[in-house]
Amino acid sequence: MDTETIDREGLGGLSALLAKIDAIDSRSGLADATIILLEQGFGPVYYYWAEVDPKNSEEMIPGLYQGGLGLPDRDYYLRNDTKSVEIQDAYRDHIARVLVLAGEPAEQARADAETIYTMEKTLAAAHLCSEENRDPIKTTNIYTLAELEEEYPAIGWETLSAIPGSGPVDRVHIYQPGYLEGLNSLLETALLVAEYNEFEALPGFYVNRNLTLGENIADFGGLTLAYRA
Repeated sequence: MDTETIDREGLGGLSALLAKIDAIDSRSGLADATIILLEQGFGPVYYYWAEVDPKNSEEMIPGLYQGGLGLPDRDYYLRNDTKSVEIQDAYRDHIARVLVLAGEPAEQARADAETIYTMEKTLAAAHLCSEENRDPIKTTNIYTLAELEEEYPAIGWETLSAIPGSGPVDRVHIYQPGYLEGLNSLLETALLVAEYNEFEALPGFYVNRNLTLGENIADFGGLTLAYRA
């Protein structure tokens, strides 16, 4: 890997994407930016793929699965024992460092890190736990697009269902409807999720010669979380 060239180019490859996120000024713009991140391989607030229809093995159907967390699962946000609180604090520091490396002033980065963490914790509370996710009855929920538009309008179903290569979409397998309810509420607040989407686009990119985003992620994910495990 040519890390010197990657390091030198910094966030240049993300400039158009970050500009799209910065330009969010409406709920529809927020949904569009979230879906663009999804198209480019990021997992901003959910996972979306093609799969066999669980109720008809002769057909394919889109599947949507809960996401949006930087920590391994919901319990990392909801536990309040000493070690869990230490990891939560370390994760806030990690988010702030990523934002500083991307050019934010330290004070603004710290404030945005709190906003991002609060959003993730809210999403975590809407997640099903690991045991529930292994229940095929609880996680098999087929909705029509009309039903989804009525119940969760902030997601942007018209745009999502038209992602290039998806083919005609009239139904979606929703693994965790309760998560969609929580996400729909958060998507009503464009500024909150705009900050989160900007952070989501950053990990994995080098920004300077002294400390890279990749190294910061390795320090947090490889050391802090591994110590917990």
